[in-house]
Amino acid sequence: MMFCQLLRLTHPASLPQPSQLHAQAETIAHLIQQRDFLVQRSIEEHERWDSEKDGWARVAQALITQGRREHAQSERDEALAAQYSLVTADASTRRMKEFERANATLQNDKKNLQQKVFLALII
Repeated sequence: MMFCQLLRLTHPASLPQPSQLHAQAETIAHLIQQRDFLVQRSIEEHERWDSEKDGWARVAQALITQGRREHAQSERDEALAAQYSLVTADASTRRMKEFERANATLQNDKKNLQQKVFLALII
């Protein structure tokens, strides 16, 4: 049985014909071209994905940075508002004290004038 198979495989009639070898070579060449094309496409897709991933990472970093800036700006705005409130309250207090001093001075001047007028009328 084994002998028969060996004879059949080595018999000249069982050897492939040149046209068959040529067709197989063309098929193999075509398959190699397809494989190379698919490999190249796969490489390009991975490069595109990496590029998109890098782009999204930059966008995310920019948004994080912007959020931090806005948060810092918000904190600065709050600090400035608090300082403004203190300054305006302090200025208001000073004006009130100045008004009270001026009022007290005017009241004293009024009393002095009234006394002088009274004395002038008496004399």
